[in-house]
Amino acid sequence: MSGSRAVLARVRRLGPEARAALLADCLAARGDEVTRTGTVVRVERAGTERRLAVVDDPTADRVLDAADLRDLVRYGLARADADAVAKRHLGAPLDGLRPPRSRRVRRRATDVAAPAALVALVLLVVGVAVGATGGGTFDRPQASGDGPGASTGAAGAPAATPTPRGTVSPPSPSEVAAVPGLGPEGVTDLAALAEAHERARPEDYVVRVSRERTASDDVVWENVTLHVEGSRYRAVVTAGGEGRTRRATVYGDESGRWVAAERSGTPTASRLGPNQTGPTEVRPETVGAEGVRDALATPETAVYGPVERDGQTVYRVVGTGVPQTETGAVTSYRAVAYVRPDGFVVGLVVEYTLIGPRQSSRRFGWTFASYDPTVVPPRADVRVDRAPQPPASTTS
Repeated sequence: MSGSRAVLARVRRLGPEARAALLADCLAARGDEVTRTGTVVRVERAGTERRLAVVDDPTADRVLDAADLRDLVRYGLARADADAVAKRHLGAPLDGLRPPRSRRVRRRATDVAAPAALVALVLLVVGVAVGATGGGTFDRPQASGDGPGASTGAAGAPAATPTPRGTVSPPSPSEVAAVPGLGPEGVTDLAALAEAHERARPEDYVVRVSRERTASDDVVWENVTLHVEGSRYRAVVTAGGEGRTRRATVYGDESGRWVAAERSGTPTASRLGPNQTGPTEVRPETVGAEGVRDALATPETAVYGPVERDGQTVYRVVGTGVPQTETGAVTSYRAVAYVRPDGFVVGLVVEYTLIGPRQSSRRFGWTFASYDPTVVPPRADVRVDRAPQPPASTTS
């Protein structure tokens, strides 16, 4: 068994809270601020908070299985940190990990087994998997063999025992029917949901938007804090990749968009042309009706809740499958939206894999942080914001 499979086998032996402790330790080793409550880990980076869980939780932005944790330990940490984390949680540094004895014995047995015995073993594994999952209702699709985070057992076969995720109850039909565009089975009218979101979006607000692209060992990320005051907005951008971090401020109103810069200590603003993206594509439309329609135009949707999130009652809407609006070669698409009873989407997370010469994992999300009156300065006062620098790599 390879070192990767040895780590996976050890992670699978951990209970849910032990897995959450492993996750929290990995994130802390990367410099994140983390708080663990049971099986949920809250991680904060550059003012943006995410909820990660190791079993299904309706408030989590993402559920990590054993293969995800294996990848985080093996590839997401500096080697010294990975060895220290592995020793604390898995019993030995990475090079010292070996598969459990029962797994080594089983592996040797399968190497010499007759075809009939091998068929019996496969049937037994299938029976275990069905028994483990038959009673649950899961809103997170299982990883496929060719997608990121796919977990494999011996000889590349699907893992025998998936990570337990528990059950999440669907809402009562009468409650969810009152939410524009939603029904007991999921999204019933996407246009109505998008329009309700647009109506409920306030005139003034602050929203945090994040983008991430991961290919091989390279991570390119962008964090944007968008301040909106009526028709004016200011986007504070912090982005990084390949060991570099850049910061910029983009100002926009009904007449155009400008990029802030400092020349000889004097703030200036350069106008962007109609076809120029500038430092970021994020603007108020990104988190409006258009963003909701693009994210949730999936062939399948489901709704769960209601749950409490940041003091608000929301429904958790999960979309799976490639959206009708997507034109690229995309797989493993999943969107999670947190929808208030009035249809306002307070938070959204989209994850997918883009297939091509250099396959990459993509993540996009937003969280409305404030609905209080905000002041966007006139163009002459645009300045370059010095936001705290986040780490150069992320977990998703």
